[in-house]
Amino acid sequence: MLRLKEHGGAVDFLTSDHHFGHKRISAFAGRGYDDRLDDMKEMMIQRWNDVVSPSDTVLHLGDFALGPRSKTLRAAQRLNGVILFMPGNHDAVSQLCGGRRRKLYETHFVELLPETGDRLVTAAGNEAVVSHYPFDDPYASDAMRALMPHDDGQVLLVHGHTHQRDTVRGRQFHVGVDSHDFLPVPAARVAEWIDANA
Repeated sequence: MLRLKEHGGAVDFLTSDHHFGHKRISAFAGRGYDDRLDDMKEMMIQRWNDVVSPSDTVLHLGDFALGPRSKTLRAAQRLNGVILFMPGNHDAVSQLCGGRRRKLYETHFVELLPETGDRLVTAAGNEAVVSHYPFDDPYASDAMRALMPHDDGQVLLVHGHTHQRDTVRGRQFHVGVDSHDFLPVPAARVAEWIDANA
């Protein structure tokens, strides 16, 4: 079992960085879809629904959609499960974007969570910080760095943002779609990693 400490809710899956409607993400992240945004969207929806049931809770760690949000956020309506959403730097509701369009996001996700400050807690009581952001990003602005978790050499971190292919780097576990074949990551797998590294 894995739950959010501040929010208090149990989580069944974690994921991030779908970038629905983002024209350049395929080239940037090496997804192989070029300008075929609809094909990439359909693949990502199918992969999600292959593993997530309607009763599951999914914690999405940001960068869900770009482009015209009134259109691209609609992908959420086709995804199984209850989606808890923690904004990323490309989400209009993020502090980095001025927290705009909150009502639009609230119509597509069950709950919007704060960008920073929450932790994941395993059944054994071990914890990890949860954030869209990793400990460091050499390209981060000062405003983004203010939202990034602090690396004190002890804390574990579960994050998105980077589009890296490897899942684990030191004390960081990346749940982004680009490192998990576009599948949401089972919470049990994340909990096992937290417990093994606490």
